[in-house]
Amino acid sequence: CDSLSSKVNWIYYFLAVYVPRLAVFLVIVVFNIRLSTGPLNSFILFAQVISTTVDIGEQGQAPLNTLYRSGTSAFQQSFRIPYNFFNLNIFGNLLAPFCLHESLETLGAIALHYVDALSPLLIILGMAILLRCRKCLRKEAGSPAHRGCSICCKYRMSSASVAEAFAAFIVLTYNRLCETTTRLLAITPLYDSNVQTMEVRVYFQGTYSTSDPGYSLRYKLPAYLMMTVLVVLSIALLHYPAKMAEWLVSKVSCVRNVFPTSTGRVIAEFLDIFQGCFKDNRRWFAGLYFVLRLVLLLAYIQPLLRQLLIQQILFVVFTFLFTVFKPYKDRRLNYLDMFMFANLAFINILTWYTANGIQPDITPIVACIIVESILVYLPMVYFV
Repeated sequence: CDSLSSKVNWIYYFLAVYVPRLAVFLVIVVFNIRLSTGPLNSFILFAQVISTTVDIGEQGQAPLNTLYRSGTSAFQQSFRIPYNFFNLNIFGNLLAPFCLHESLETLGAIALHYVDALSPLLIILGMAILLRCRKCLRKEAGSPAHRGCSICCKYRMSSASVAEAFAAFIVLTYNRLCETTTRLLAITPLYDSNVQTMEVRVYFQGTYSTSDPGYSLRYKLPAYLMMTVLVVLSIALLHYPAKMAEWLVSKVSCVRNVFPTSTGRVIAEFLDIFQGCFKDNRRWFAGLYFVLRLVLLLAYIQPLLRQLLIQQILFVVFTFLFTVFKPYKDRRLNYLDMFMFANLAFINILTWYTANGIQPDITPIVACIIVESILVYLPMVYFV
């Protein structure tokens, strides 16, 4: 990893990661694509968790070479490439490993993941600035600056499209932020010859022990700060008291001096992008999708069998919730989400079996993998 190759690789990294991601958001903005709608809720959740937190084929230990010529890698990539699109990891499974800098450690790589995930905010911020400039330049109609802003904003760009783009950013980025944050918290024990724990180390930085003085400051603190932001966002989507916010802004002077009187209404309209497809007394279901993403990733850093148990409980509970409450206004969407969570539960059971069933007779394992592969692709057929 010399200085010349690292410079070239930085350019390669920018072109392979940032450019496609920003291009995706430009398409979302220009065509005003709405991702937080009822028909897409469960599919995007499925795509995000199946490519990050739900193991297929017991993390490659099942004998997939009996099914596929190129083995586990070919099978994993065949579904993760399209599904990873909804994690904004567009070319992640296709790129060969390359070096950015010889001294880049785990924390540096994780910081890059945060920057990657937050980069679409540049597009949204640029949109907001353009719209603001156009409003400010209305009195100077015909000026070069006004004409430039008008050209940039002619594709149905409005404050509503900015809100739609920000909602799409939350939907596509939340799972990636959760995944990056849980990497900071992932640890692994080291065992001696008597299978006794000698030491616990950081999973993605094997030379760094959790007993080192700087562990809490370098790993736990940033993880807990980001986790707080993610939890607050989930709670806000579970139940945001818009009427209380409007009352505070209109009645309490110290709040009114900081926030405009329309703050409560604006936030309520933004949350309606997520909650509008649900019944009025079931709007909190919008937040459950984000809570589930976070809990699934926290379970993912647990030992495999404990992870599978937690995930199975979650999938069964969510299937039960949609069966009982039927939160969507459109009845068909309730059945769609019930199927999606039941599908995840069944995939998880098959993975659990392959995790405990590695034996000389691999026929049952192969049968499980065949069924798993069919179940993984079923939602893609629906989406197409």
